Amino acid sequence: MKARKSVRIVKKIRTAPGIWQFVSLNRAGQRYVWDPRPGQYFLEWWEGPKRRRETAGSAPSEALEAQRRKVHELIGKMVAGKDVVPIQADDTSAFMPILEAAEAFLKHVQV
Repeated sequence: MKARKSVRIVKKIRTAPGIWQFVSLNRAGQRYVWDPRPGQYFLEWWEGPKRRRETAGSAPSEALEAQRRKVHELIGKMVAGKDVVPIQADDTSAFMPILEAAEAFLKHVQV
């Protein structure tokens, strides 16, 4: 389990009338290079296999503060044990032993 949760800042900008796009912010070392185009900042993080996003404001200072709060919130959940994603161990139908897979492959290739 990581001791630090990763929360990115992305920006949603309008590329054409009616077309919106999320763009990653460039970084210079540990600092962000803020995009001058108008738009809204969002936070992006992963909860298990799912990507989550939430608004972070329209100014860089608001986005940094929202990122700091979200990192602390996620670390708090991890410490409290609420961050654990259950793994379904009884679903083994998707797995096949290597020997059986090799035999199935060889039969397939022969056909």
